[in-house]
Amino acid sequence: MKVKCEECGETYTLNDGEDPDDYICECGGKLKRETFLRRTALGVGVFSIPYGFIGFSELTLGGIALAVILWFNGKDTSFDDAPFMTKVIAVIAWIFSLGTALILILSSLLWHVPSTMTLPFFMVLYILDRILL
Repeated sequence: MKVKCEECGETYTLNDGEDPDDYICECGGKLKRETFLRRTALGVGVFSIPYGFIGFSELTLGGIALAVILWFNGKDTSFDDAPFMTKVIAVIAWIFSLGTALILILSSLLWHVPSTMTLPFFMVLYILDRILL
């Protein structure tokens, strides 16, 4: 498993079963697990939810399926150490998440949807990121 120092950004590789809390960086900083895949999963899950409300349930189901696959395959795994198929799914999910976020932003600008409609999704993503990761 890859871990990263919160202070200097140095990365280390630990064996399976080792706890990052048992180690400290050479600079004295705390080591934290790489969470790119899980962070991507959260983004996809949160940004696909609004499409279910407006009638695009396929987008919602597809986004949640990508999120679930990444969440369980991305546990304690950095992008570099992930299997090839997990990397492919992560890239697809990242593009999906970026696209859905851009659609939410553009719809608020073009159709004068109040920003209060899109802001909660960014807030939920931030809160889930802080709680779960």
